[in-house]
Amino acid sequence: MPRVAQDPREAVLGRVRELPPLPLVVQELLAVMRRPESSAEDITRVLSADQALAGKILRLVNSSFYGMPGHVGTISQAVVILGHAALRNLAMSLAVVDAIGRDLPAERRQVFWQHALATAAGAEVIARQAGLPEPEEAFVAGLLHDIGHLILAIALPVEYERAAAGGILGDPDRERDAIGMDHCRAGRLVLQHWRLPSSLVECVRLHHSAGSCLGGHTPLLTVVALGDRLARLQGDLGESPAVTADVVALGGTLRTGPEDLIGFLPTIGARFDEARSVLGAADLDLDWTSETFGMFPPNGLPVVVLSADRKRGAWLERLAERHGYEPADAALWLADGPERQPVLALLDVTSYGPADAAELAARLGGTGARVLVVQPGDADRVSALLNARCGSVPMVFSVGELVF
Repeated sequence: MPRVAQDPREAVLGRVRELPPLPLVVQELLAVMRRPESSAEDITRVLSADQALAGKILRLVNSSFYGMPGHVGTISQAVVILGHAALRNLAMSLAVVDAIGRDLPAERRQVFWQHALATAAGAEVIARQAGLPEPEEAFVAGLLHDIGHLILAIALPVEYERAAAGGILGDPDRERDAIGMDHCRAGRLVLQHWRLPSSLVECVRLHHSAGSCLGGHTPLLTVVALGDRLARLQGDLGESPAVTADVVALGGTLRTGPEDLIGFLPTIGARFDEARSVLGAADLDLDWTSETFGMFPPNGLPVVVLSADRKRGAWLERLAERHGYEPADAALWLADGPERQPVLALLDVTSYGPADAAELAARLGGTGARVLVVQPGDADRVSALLNARCGSVPMVFSVGELVF
């Protein structure tokens, strides 16, 4: 694939410099929040100085996002009810949504903001469950984590469309190949230009870095990375399915098992629906038809999960069950063969050694079951072993991805 002719860093920096600065009120608010002695009166004074932003904040505070419709009439009330940090994060969110991405085609904006909101909702819910002190910061970090996609699409539209194959957000590998820069690096430049907090910059820069996300040293980064992976369950394809491969390991870093993650999904879905009011308050109300978590009609069709990793197997089984399939016992099914045929078999081929994987694939070949290889896995190799076509599915799959 040809590389972009111009220096991508210079192209991106040029467009970053053209971005409007964050409103003075947001800059002053961030400065006030850095001072330990700041008070509720200081926050109220700063926010009340910008009537447009104050109106948007009150509009959002009185929406379903906060569950207090019509009860908050002044900024001072909002400060008391929500707290300093929540108002700071809310003001940043609205300012960033206002500042970037409006010149993109509607379809591209829709793909981006749907993924951003799904990630933000997941990050906030997981942060609350994990006991992080500021779950609202996780929402903002999730909302901004992929902001680099927008600046790449604005600065290098032709090259970005090559990376964003099929309308899906480009993953870092494809972006580096097509552009010479990925969205993580581009996003870092945007947030540094706006002088946003280093905790947010870190989430933007490192949310695809497995070592950083799994290290356990930065819980905010881990919950954003996990929210990013779970966003696919909102009917949002997000980035390449390969980025979802570490979802179980990320949960383990937060001491959250597969059963817990599945249990979070209804709350995340509800929060996603509420979070759309953030875009409405910023006058960026997009029209999309969403699939809500847990709203797939159960069909009771049998599925068997074959995995040598207990936690990965549990995740795959529970997620298939969540989508309406009926899990079957793998050992019994393999023993009985065609007489107990599930409609579907999910083969976590990378959890087995080569010899065991080959033997298992050969046994599957006599059952007539439809086989989906869990990524990262070699579906072509398994197809050859089965002497039949099989498909692939990511670790985080929507119900539609179980059909091939």
